[in-house]
Amino acid sequence: MFLAQNPMRALVTGSSGFVGGVIARGLHQQGFEVHGWDRRPLVGVLSDGADRIETKTIDLATEETSSPLDHCAPDVVVHAAGPASVSASFNNPVDDWRDTTIPLHRLLDGIRRSRSHPFLVLISSAAVYGEPETQPVAESCPLRPVSPYGYHRRISELLAEEYAEVFGLDIAILRLFSTFGPSQRRLLVWELFAQAFSNSDAITLQGTGGEVRDYLYEDDLARVTARLAHQAPEGLTVWNVASGRGVSTRDLAGLVAAAANKSKRIACGGMVRRGEPMRWIADVDRLRTLLAGAPLTSLEYGLARCADVWAGEKVGGAK
Repeated sequence: MFLAQNPMRALVTGSSGFVGGVIARGLHQQGFEVHGWDRRPLVGVLSDGADRIETKTIDLATEETSSPLDHCAPDVVVHAAGPASVSASFNNPVDDWRDTTIPLHRLLDGIRRSRSHPFLVLISSAAVYGEPETQPVAESCPLRPVSPYGYHRRISELLAEEYAEVFGLDIAILRLFSTFGPSQRRLLVWELFAQAFSNSDAITLQGTGGEVRDYLYEDDLARVTARLAHQAPEGLTVWNVASGRGVSTRDLAGLVAAAANKSKRIACGGMVRRGEPMRWIADVDRLRTLLAGAPLTSLEYGLARCADVWAGEKVGGAK
């Protein structure tokens, strides 16, 4: 096959993290030659092709990037490195700004100075929208972040806009809503399964239970990234990456219990968390056009896959 003889080459920063790892393994499975850059050596990465991903330890915040880029000569760079915690950004906003914006700025300038001039996929977040006035949220919605994390992602998008407009880089910004899947080992879905598999008679939510989120299965994220890498649209483009279906955390907890085949009551603590909007549902018309009508994975199927993988593990410390 032509693809096997001449694979596209992808570089994924943060390939040891959840999102970066999902994308790196997904691109490999779709025929890409994948290289990973990580600040620390990889430890305990899931299989599924991870052993065929060449990784390099590089600190984007301090190291020169154009020479390593020329050595790798990627067709596409996926920047998935950086912090991913809203609460931590409130506790240490300076650290969150530094770890989000400086590595990206150095990467952008490395691409500008490199000979390969790769297409860049920047992983961003729905946090740039803040609390939207209208639902579903389109890419053209005003950006009004409500957390340091959201502001720093917005600053990153402005840096991308600068390098696209001033220096001619081709960049796709992916605003992720709530990605989940068996590869994760933290965040809400993982925590709910920990409670579902525990001996407790209830799944307890810290929030009100009425918070609405839009969940996308990890395989779909990898598929979207691969499609964009192949198409490499010119200039700066922005994409909501979600399913277009809103689900409350209370209903999600019920779906998790069903996937785990456990009978659990759902209890809500009623906490309203700072920087966490009540309702996010994505307008995914652009995404569906990109995928040419191919269906996205249903939430129920994705949760069933999580249950299959995690049933034999001590999920979140549960027995």
